[in-house]
Amino acid sequence: MSSEIDYIQSLISAQTYLYQFGGAFLICIGCIGCIFNLIIFSKKNLRKNPCSVYFIAYNIANLFQICVTLSQTMLTYGYSISTATWSNSFCRFTYFSGYVVDILSSFYLIMASVDRMLFTSRNARTRRHSNHHVAYICIIVGTICCMLFHSPALILVNIIEIIPNYYVCYSNSNGYLAFTSYYELVKAILIPTLMIICEICTIKNIQSSHHARVIPMSNTVGSTLNPGRSKDRQLIRMLLINITVYIIFNLMPAVVYPYLQIVQYQSRSLAQSQMNSFLTTESERMSRENIPERIVHAKGIGAFGVFEATNDISDICKAKVFKVGTKTRVLTRFSIGADGSGPADTIREARGFAIKMYTDEGIWDLVTISSPVFYIRNPILFPALAAAQKRNAQTNMKDPNIFWNFISNNPETVHQVVMINSDRGVPESFRFINGYGSHTFKMINSKNEYVWVKFHLRCDQNLKNLDAKTAKMLIGEQPGFTAADLSNAIAMKNFPSWTLFIQVMTEEQSRLCPFNAFDMTKIFSHKLYPLRKVGKLTLNENPTNHSSQIEAAAFTPSHLPPGIEVSPDQILQMRISAYADAQLRRVGANSQLIPVNNPHTNKNLKTDSHRDSDSESAVPNKNVRVQPATMHENLPFEDDFFQPRNFYRNVLDNQGRARLINNIARSLAQCTDQNVVHRTWNLLAHLDDDFGRKLAEKIKL
Repeated sequence: MSSEIDYIQSLISAQTYLYQFGGAFLICIGCIGCIFNLIIFSKKNLRKNPCSVYFIAYNIANLFQICVTLSQTMLTYGYSISTATWSNSFCRFTYFSGYVVDILSSFYLIMASVDRMLFTSRNARTRRHSNHHVAYICIIVGTICCMLFHSPALILVNIIEIIPNYYVCYSNSNGYLAFTSYYELVKAILIPTLMIICEICTIKNIQSSHHARVIPMSNTVGSTLNPGRSKDRQLIRMLLINITVYIIFNLMPAVVYPYLQIVQYQSRSLAQSQMNSFLTTESERMSRENIPERIVHAKGIGAFGVFEATNDISDICKAKVFKVGTKTRVLTRFSIGADGSGPADTIREARGFAIKMYTDEGIWDLVTISSPVFYIRNPILFPALAAAQKRNAQTNMKDPNIFWNFISNNPETVHQVVMINSDRGVPESFRFINGYGSHTFKMINSKNEYVWVKFHLRCDQNLKNLDAKTAKMLIGEQPGFTAADLSNAIAMKNFPSWTLFIQVMTEEQSRLCPFNAFDMTKIFSHKLYPLRKVGKLTLNENPTNHSSQIEAAAFTPSHLPPGIEVSPDQILQMRISAYADAQLRRVGANSQLIPVNNPHTNKNLKTDSHRDSDSESAVPNKNVRVQPATMHENLPFEDDFFQPRNFYRNVLDNQGRARLINNIARSLAQCTDQNVVHRTWNLLAHLDDDFGRKLAEKIKL
């Protein structure tokens, strides 16, 4: 993955520098060359030859393409000036003219090849078709046909905003996009092939004429043509040079397009295609199954506060929110990950820590959790994970069999299982948790240089956790204990705070990393990638209306300020689409107009928000039994145990290790399916021999 990213980034950088520093020079050289060719082919001694007509048309098309298409490309990619997005009409014209001129220049060159092939033929009737009359007809008819062929672009192409404040001239018709994709494929292969065939025939005709008596050739106009004459040899030589140059500079598309269309896409197995379709279907189903409650992290509490940038990181990020001294208003929402809106605050589960920053450049949604890792790295497992944490469809009760069945069939979950079942699994309050971005993000500075980063929000109050006995007692006596603690602390002006740090990994380091840097089940070593301080987050204001200020808040990982971008992390890519889809269904198409989601009106909040009164809770969930996961991509071997093994051996002390084993054993003791218990033990025993032996004793295997 990193090698592909490096290759793409190098191509983008090379393209930018080429257009910035060489664009104008190349345009001038191209225009001079076309004009020079037009002068040559307009001379009297060459103008009498029909082939010169095609050369004149070919150079006119090239001149137009250089002046209009190439100059626009130079402005767009070299200087970020997208002229095509000035108006819809200009957008459609440039899109249309670019395609038409591109194919016309190739068409004229092919017709010149055909003319020379006809001209050098030993058949008198064939030679008669090489004349000015035929040339003019071919040029006019070909031009009209090409314009009609690409005329849908004048209707179907529009200015489209693909990301906030970034517009492109593109077609919003899937059918037309598919058509242009296959058109480019056919053009990349067909045109060079036709040129090669015509030139082979021309050379063959010339060679055969050398072995026969040279007979002057007369065309219909009456002029005598002879392939042996110097001007005719000159035209053929110039044609060969033009075709050779064309094929060399268009060889890459002829290789890339077939590769992308045939090797990379068409060769995928039917099972892989069905798996991708299944991912989309399951993601959409998950986003819609419970309304209006959130699918995950349904139970939550929130507060307002401020983030202040205290340390300069302008060398790696250009986002204004990180300018030293900048204070940014924030909204945070703490939540329980599983079991809908009904669980007690002290259950053993990861806590959500979502942050919405109202920056000067727009909203930044930093969606973190209390664990530095996540259960899965394969997005196809996300819906199954959500289902495994829900209640039994028949009894509507928590069923450890479903959860441990999922865990035991997916080794990548081990790291998170160890984290959650350690002391960190039950924090004393939302005030005493860390927040981890978990995903790897991309940071870009003002020089367009980039690095990969992970976000850490470290609690200034120090971490505090509950033992299993106290947590169990609070479930019955004070189920809202941690939420009340946070709200009361803010009300008493005991404002909780967190320090924001980042871990920085360069592209070179990511290539040398022994594991996938975009894998959510792994952490970055603090020794190799030390924490770098960024700023401080302080919560100082309780909400006045939980419904309209906290539950109406729509967090989406794609909301990023300039200077922060997404990475190739597959779970992050999936969450971007899933979160947006879930918010669209939960709070409606105009969610960004809700004050709490609007950076300009977040202070004047409504007293309530729209809710859908319908409920689908009567529809039972399927009793999910996940079979061993089959990855939908051919990924390299992943060691899912070396980091949780290090956590068990080197981070936890003896008492912490004992509590970890007791917590897992206590949960497994509730399983009624012994096959699940045995499979779970077989998986976790790989963590450490001592761990496996003690766990077996606890669960009496």
